[in-house]
Amino acid sequence: MQNNIILLVSEVMKKNVTNVISLTQIKELKNKIFDYFVEGALLVSNDENQLIGILTDGDVRKSLLLNSESSIEEYITLRPKTILAADRASVALRILREEEINLLPVVDNSNKIIGLITVHMLLKIFSPERLYLTGYEDKMDENEQRHLARYKFALNFIKNDAITLDCACGSGYGSKLLASKSKKVLGIDLSIDAIVFAKKNNSLQNIEYEQGNIDYLKFEYSSLDNIVSIETLEHVPNDVFLRFLDNINLWLKDGGVFIGSSPMLRYKDNQPYITNPFHINEMPKNEFIDSINLKLQNFEIHFYYQDQDTFLPLCKENTGFCIVVARKGKV
Repeated sequence: MQNNIILLVSEVMKKNVTNVISLTQIKELKNKIFDYFVEGALLVSNDENQLIGILTDGDVRKSLLLNSESSIEEYITLRPKTILAADRASVALRILREEEINLLPVVDNSNKIIGLITVHMLLKIFSPERLYLTGYEDKMDENEQRHLARYKFALNFIKNDAITLDCACGSGYGSKLLASKSKKVLGIDLSIDAIVFAKKNNSLQNIEYEQGNIDYLKFEYSSLDNIVSIETLEHVPNDVFLRFLDNINLWLKDGGVFIGSSPMLRYKDNQPYITNPFHINEMPKNEFIDSINLKLQNFEIHFYYQDQDTFLPLCKENTGFCIVVARKGKV
């Protein structure tokens, strides 16, 4: 993190900027204009590539609804916030947070566009363990695909048209997926940056995002239909993990479903081998399974392991990533 603080914008920014359009082109393109957007924004320049303003995709849709060629220009935000390539990346992140925007144009001293920097790019650096996905990515790396696959797997088990707790929700990409089958999704995360990003990029009418600590959540007895906890349990102390399991037993309705995940502790030369320094509670497979079985005794429980985007019943020889699916029975 200390090295990240001195990073310059020029070391992080995207240099080959594709979402730039001249005023002349705007009228010619009309509906095709959406092909130019990046992070929901379009940089507007003059013929010398000097920045004039910014258009959002929402602004363009409004103008097209008016069916007026000239109206698009009226929606351009003139003199937007910008940053220089020699500025600190941490300053760019502060501006994006304060202004509640997703993107900053990077300009030179003559206001010519030389790049862009997004909150998505910066949070990957300053919060490397957390994924900031919006669902509009052109492509995802293998790690991002594996994370998304876990939520897609969970979607197979949650009760339809029900109340779902996603804890911790991170940047909200999983909550948005769970919302497709839920009446309401409650997305909770400790990180304020993650919650702000989720509200701005992964909001739907049936999702509520809130900052909160997993160890201090309060829900009424038998008030939740589904509890999903992906990429969370390995990040909290073991005592917090065990108390969370107790609460799951209290919060879930009869027939409610808990889907949780954790990497299984691996060994190298007979020594514990943790590859991720952010994982403070990686448990051996047997310890994780025993904890679940002990705390969720009135549940029908199944354990799976992940092989890329495939999930198979957990066997003795399996190591890697474990997902538990537990359905609460009637007392």
